Amino acid sequence: MALATLLAAVVSRPASALDEPVYLEWGEGGAARVDRTRRLVAVHGDVHVRYRDLDVRADELDLDLNTEIGVFRGSVSLEAEGQRFTGDSLTLNLATEEWTFEEPRAALPPSFFQQGVRSPVYLSGERVVSEPGEMIVLGARLTTCDRPEPHYHIQSRRAVIYPGRRLVARNVGFFVGGRRLFTIPYFQVSLRQMRRQPFVPEIGESDLEGKFLKTLFNYELGAQSYGSLHLDLMQRLGIGYGVEHFYPAGDGGGRLFLYRRDDRPHGRTELTGRLQHRQSIGGGFELNLSADYRRNDQLFASSQTVRNTQVALNRVRPGSITRLAFSDNSVVGLGQFTTQTIGLRHREYSERRAWEISTDYQAVDMALAPAADRELDTRFAFDDQRAAYDLSLVVQKQFDLDDERYPNDLYQVIDRLPEVTLLSDGERLGGALAQYLPGNYRLSLGDYRERPTHLSAPRLDLRYDVEPIHRELGGNLTLDATGLFRQDFYGDPDRTAQYAYGTNVRLASRMGGGWQARLNYLLLERKGYSPFLFDYIGSYRSLTSGLERRTSSSRLSLVAGHDLRSSRWHDLLARADVRVSPSLRLTAATGYDFNRGRQRDVLARALIGSGRFRLAIGTRYDPNRGEWPRVNTDLDWRIDPKWRLQMLSGYSGTTRQLLYNEVMVTRDLHCWEARLFYSKQRRLFRIDLRIKAFEWGDYDYGLGRFGQMLDTSVGDMF
Repeated sequence: MALATLLAAVVSRPASALDEPVYLEWGEGGAARVDRTRRLVAVHGDVHVRYRDLDVRADELDLDLNTEIGVFRGSVSLEAEGQRFTGDSLTLNLATEEWTFEEPRAALPPSFFQQGVRSPVYLSGERVVSEPGEMIVLGARLTTCDRPEPHYHIQSRRAVIYPGRRLVARNVGFFVGGRRLFTIPYFQVSLRQMRRQPFVPEIGESDLEGKFLKTLFNYELGAQSYGSLHLDLMQRLGIGYGVEHFYPAGDGGGRLFLYRRDDRPHGRTELTGRLQHRQSIGGGFELNLSADYRRNDQLFASSQTVRNTQVALNRVRPGSITRLAFSDNSVVGLGQFTTQTIGLRHREYSERRAWEISTDYQAVDMALAPAADRELDTRFAFDDQRAAYDLSLVVQKQFDLDDERYPNDLYQVIDRLPEVTLLSDGERLGGALAQYLPGNYRLSLGDYRERPTHLSAPRLDLRYDVEPIHRELGGNLTLDATGLFRQDFYGDPDRTAQYAYGTNVRLASRMGGGWQARLNYLLLERKGYSPFLFDYIGSYRSLTSGLERRTSSSRLSLVAGHDLRSSRWHDLLARADVRVSPSLRLTAATGYDFNRGRQRDVLARALIGSGRFRLAIGTRYDPNRGEWPRVNTDLDWRIDPKWRLQMLSGYSGTTRQLLYNEVMVTRDLHCWEARLFYSKQRRLFRIDLRIKAFEWGDYDYGLGRFGQMLDTSVGDMF
């Protein structure tokens, strides 16, 4: 084995873009020739070249040190950024890391696409050219099927992959089982998450739309200017059509979506418009604009017009962040509601020190209000971390710009004019404090203005949190304890003050057979008075006891307590978790109210199966009424490697109604999947056929009519 480095051959060359060494080796029996005059290198015999993150193996290499371009021939393989290409010939520019492969073959992993892809994409073609930000494949053959004879593939004269954005192909033929089904002039797949496929229509039925057919057609106006056309036919809502377009604009770009639906059955028109734009304008500044307009939106704003606009100017530099933002939001329909905000923030920071200043203007106008509520909030904050303590300074004030014509006593406002806080602990302070009073210390001094109390007064706040204590008392008995102390002084006319102390003491005893008994004492006692609402301290004193048994397959617990302040009993709570077998787990919980002399609801849950079959059954039983308020089931059954059944259901014994019932059947077609989905709650039926490798967006399974998660629980297990 002969080993050399090209550094020796290029020492005398002029400065170039190569800022790292190029390593070259060849196999036994191979040879290398260096023409120093013409600055050419020729190598043959198991050639191996490594440069930065490029790793190339071939039978032969011709390298021109003048142009820094190498030509590899024979059985060529290239590994770059986790991708491996093989082929007959490779031309590589070491300076720019651009390369061209002849007769390439590759399995592109999901990491190559950055987003939007979940499994490898298999690529072959006549030639592939890799340039910054894109990969061009001529005579391309693409598929996500890993079989030697794939179920389907796409052939294109020219395909371009923009990692993280999209895949574009021209003059595309779709083949299934080696037979061409159809040809289209243009095909595009977004690598951003989509909810629709560009070539398979959505077919289904829902209570809102009736029977529907939804289609999407892609187009391209340029390398960075492209989009899709929407055409939706809905039995109950009429015809919807729109466009989604991505566009460039200098050092920036954006996305525009326009959609119109002629709702002939109801005699109205739905309009939706969205704009998102980002623009770099030099000097570290970036402008972000978003706008959303909806009129007569059936799902979100029926019989209303909603308009939201946000504009933000950001500047990020090492050690500083600046942001200026404006928003204007309005809802017009059943009344009128308008909100406008303007905010300016600037922050300077280093490793141990930071300061920030901000001001926010807000105007809220409601049609029924006597006047618009207009407020200006200002804030300055300074933080300084030192060896012995942390220092913070806050100055915060709200200005009422509407002369209090708007009733603003319904919410709390606190002005700090100013507030200075010191934070430390016994370890940082050292000395006797670290030895005898370990824990955290806080001292705060400030001048406060509070609404709605309209109180103005200074306050001194002292706090000490005891470091947690753990002691082994012997005889399998352990003690854990924490504590706190707080003292406040106020400069109001009455010179009020308050202090509070508290503790949490826990005794635990380990007994035989996996049993453990515990006793908890909780105390927080307040003395004195605070004139401020924000500074109120509650008091409590309670004693709780419990008995618990844990084994490898079960957990049993019994807990009860007593409120020593109100002389009332806490509920007696009982819970049992038992793993009967690897495929069966049971949980049950209930409680008893000593104060009312009645039993709480009984909650039970069974988890049946594992691996391919999983069924969860949850029930809630009311022993006082003798009824079942909730019975829920959650089934996930992989019937065989190709079929999967999922079902959610919820039943109310109180109303004797099926609250929801959803069924989804999935058929695995190797590289494709077909899904049939039905929702009783939304009266929705849909059929989907999708390529598994691409992320087309989440299905609606487990979601309510307005996108909320279905509540499949029966209440909290105690």
